[in-house]
Formats: sequence, C-alpha cells, structure tokens
Amino acid sequence: MEKVLSKQKIPAINSWSLKEELKLVHIKVCGITSEEDAFQIAQTNIWALGFIFVEESPRFINPDKARQIIWNLPASIVKVGVFRNHPLEDVQFVRSFCSLDLLQLHGEEPPQFCEKLGRNVIKAFGVDESFDPSVLEDYAKVVDFYLLDSAQRGKSGGLGIPFNWDKIKNIKKQISRPLIVAGGLRKENIVACIQALQPFAVDLNSGVESAPGKKEARKLVEIIQILEKEVKK
Repeated sequence: MEKVLSKQKIPAINSWSLKEELKLVHIKVCGITSEEDAFQIAQTNIWALGFIFVEESPRFINPDKARQIIWNLPASIVKVGVFRNHPLEDVQFVRSFCSLDLLQLHGEEPPQFCEKLGRNVIKAFGVDESFDPSVLEDYAKVVDFYLLDSAQRGKSGGLGIPFNWDKIKNIKKQISRPLIVAGGLRKENIVACIQALQPFAVDLNSGVESAPGKKEARKLVEIIQILEKEVKK
C-alpha cells in the first residue's frame, strides 16, 4: 500500500476541521473510456483513475484499451479496476494484464473472495434505507478501503445521485479502513459531502461528464477550484 497512501497521512478522526478535510481529501475519477480524457484529467494531479470492466455499464472499457491508456499514464496516478461479480481468475488476469494498482469490487463478493486477491482491494457497498454499516467490518481484515455508493432497487453504482449522508454520518467512528465516497458527487454538493463524512477520498463520475463515459476536465477543474477556495476562506 505504500504507493497508494504515500501522498498524505490520514488524520485522527477527532482532529478534522472542514479546512483540513478539504486539504487532505483525495480525488478519484471513475469511468475512463478514452485516452484523451485520461490524459487531460491526469494533468490535474488527482489521486486515482478508475476503469470499469463491467460490460453492462455505459462506461465499460475492454482490457486491451485500458492497458494501452494505463501504460501511458504518469506513475503517480493510481490505476483502479472496477469489477462486479467477476470470476476470481478474470479479476486476477485483468489486474496483471493492465498493471492495476487497486481492485474495486462492486458486487456481492464475500470476504473470502477478497482475501484470495491479496491486498490493494476496495470493497464497494450500496447505501439505501436498509443499509447496515456493521457489514463493512466483516471485510476489515481482507480489504484496504471501503467505498460507499448510492443504491436503489438492488442496483448500486452509476446512478448519478447521492445517497442519504445523514444515515451514515458517524460511520468513521465505526470502521477501521479509509473511506471513499461515491454517488452523484458534483460541484454543487462536494463540500457538503466532505464536511458530512470526512472521507479519505471522493469518487467522481457523472459529475465530471458531458455524457456517460465522456469526461470533461473543465468540470473537474471547477470542483478542485471550489475546494481550494474553501480552504483559503
């Protein structure tokens, strides 16, 4: 995990102020589908780029194309592969083939599945009205990050809407892994999300797009500028 966590230390829960949160939060942009988008976004010096290998997703990218993009990205950018209920051998193959730094599991993968992958795993959980935060700690010994995303009618991820942050506002006191927050994050709500949940990272997707799979670097720059402005207040 040295490469992934080397940029910034994670402060103790009780030491956070809003300005510290904004300074420390990492940014991941998910759903990269083109070389042009990847390179433009990489110039903003964000933490990570995500490549979705789920065929049903409008942001699906095949491993051959992802590999070509990843090979030409700066080493400082963390490369994340997103999977949903894939066979173990498929995940392992794509991880090696594309030189992925992190694996993000967005399905119903049990802890035993995560353990077989070794380290550098993000486990995603969909948050709806029935969400029970205690399930996260079932994975504490086998994953490196928790990711929370919006869920509706059994579907999670890619919905483009935020979940109810109030439902999990005290979750940092209950978990032992860094928290990544996704789900409809955009310039209008990014500061409120960070203030409410104090995450290690925010995961941006539709909020920095002009269309599904088409990233717009200008929107990402606007978000970064908003965060910088808040820090300077």
